Amino acid sequence: MSWDAAQELCSQRGGDLASISDELQHSMIYNMTNDMNISFWIGLRDDVNSWRWSLNTSSHFVLRWEQSEPDNANSSEHCASISDIGSWRDRDCSVQMPFFCDDGVLVNLEKSWSEALAHCRTLYTDLSAVLLSTTNQILADELKDRHLQEAWIGLYRDSWKWVDSTTSSFRPWAPDEPDNKNNAEGCVAMSGEHWYDRTCNLEMSVLCQLCIINHQTILTNNVNAYVLFEKVEKGSEPPEPADQEPQAQSQIFLKTKLRTECDLTHPDSRAHLSQQYTAALRQRGFSDVNVTIRNVKKQPNE
Repeated sequence: MSWDAAQELCSQRGGDLASISDELQHSMIYNMTNDMNISFWIGLRDDVNSWRWSLNTSSHFVLRWEQSEPDNANSSEHCASISDIGSWRDRDCSVQMPFFCDDGVLVNLEKSWSEALAHCRTLYTDLSAVLLSTTNQILADELKDRHLQEAWIGLYRDSWKWVDSTTSSFRPWAPDEPDNKNNAEGCVAMSGEHWYDRTCNLEMSVLCQLCIINHQTILTNNVNAYVLFEKVEKGSEPPEPADQEPQAQSQIFLKTKLRTECDLTHPDSRAHLSQQYTAALRQRGFSDVNVTIRNVKKQPNE
């Protein structure tokens, strides 16, 4: 299913597309899925519609993009410039160029967008917020008069964001990824140990993340459940009746830390714990649940 359909599926299950915030989570999911040889959506997406002003001014304004812009070339263009004809371009924020502060003060120094922002906030108020067409024309005319082709303005956007607002910058991209091929790849899939940006309407498997609240005293934490819905290839399954929606195959993976005085090596304790997990999953709408509990070595500093 597509990335949007995947997110809807996870939401219906009471969760989100999975967020992976560190190497520990990444390794766990890799070990769970590596032998399946599949790609699956995770909850990371390039927020291409989040353009706003550094001055934190009005959210209602006209975007005056140049033809074929913004194109997010190489999936790295998150800041905006104005050209000498008054059109806007998205640019890699590290590019060095002049910039406009406040209501049109042109500073002819070569700086990155963040350096230009710091300069304006130190000596003026902020990078220019171009809200009016008249202001836009004034800035373009100033560039022409100074024989400059373009300059930074205060427009920028968020790049990759997790659907659950996780703020981790952990990104195990594959080599040369993300590349925003054909200016159309705004969603992220995991395959093997690497991540790839992909066109959001591609059909692929889905990794959901649920938080299952368990009120039994044996548990001190909620259970993090990762649910993998595998894509079913056309022709590999008998057709569903006309009045039924196609059913996704799924595998359920659980990870939790337990703090208990119970002897979890005892069969009765393990059976009781398995029953709790099974009941919690069934409350979320899952059936045919098979829980296997494994002992793992205690890690240093745990």
